[in-house]
Amino acid sequence: MAKEDDEAWRRRRDRELEREQEEEEEKEHQLNESSSKPVGPSTDRFEELIKRAEPMIEQLNNLYNMFISGAERLPPTERRKQLDQVMLSLQHVSKPTLSAQFRYNAVRYKYTSHSERWDKILRNLEKGSLKRQAKI
Repeated sequence: MAKEDDEAWRRRRDRELEREQEEEEEKEHQLNESSSKPVGPSTDRFEELIKRAEPMIEQLNNLYNMFISGAERLPPTERRKQLDQVMLSLQHVSKPTLSAQFRYNAVRYKYTSHSERWDKILRNLEKGSLKRQAKI
């Protein structure tokens, strides 16, 4: 039993070391990539909007999950309006490089798929085919 525990801890430490090395390599890669990026007002605006949109999508998804589970009484409509505005702004900002275009497309796809899911959930709640779990 002790050997199995030691082996498990050793494997866990190895995985943690591998993750740390991967994170360091990713940071180095980002530093190298950032030095080769074109700098300008549209690039800065694009980066700012992307950095705002990515976590907002995740936060909004969590808020919708909380609403469905009954932890929240109302759907997060204000946050969704804010995210919609950010995504609309992102749509109109020029994408200076192909990597920026790819990043935008990935965020847009994530937003679209989550948005369709949220709309479907709200429709089903209104129809009555989906019931919220009541939390007291």
